[in-house]
Amino acid sequence: LLTIPTFENECKNGNHKCHFGADCTDLKDGYACKCSERFVDLNPDNPGIECSSSIPCCQKFEIGVKGK
Repeated sequence: LLTIPTFENECKNGNHKCHFGADCTDLKDGYACKCSERFVDLNPDNPGIECSSSIPCCQKFEIGVKGK
């Protein structure tokens, strides 16, 4: 009897730890995460798990508004 191995697609079934702002790539032996272009990776040693949105122009604007 021949057994065909089945591979889990963690990205497709949601069984991964990627941040919602990261792209998940399915690999033969698991998955890889990478913060999308609009996000900054807060922990490059463990990519795509801790991403933060970073829009410097808007952050400065928000700080100015709060200071009024």
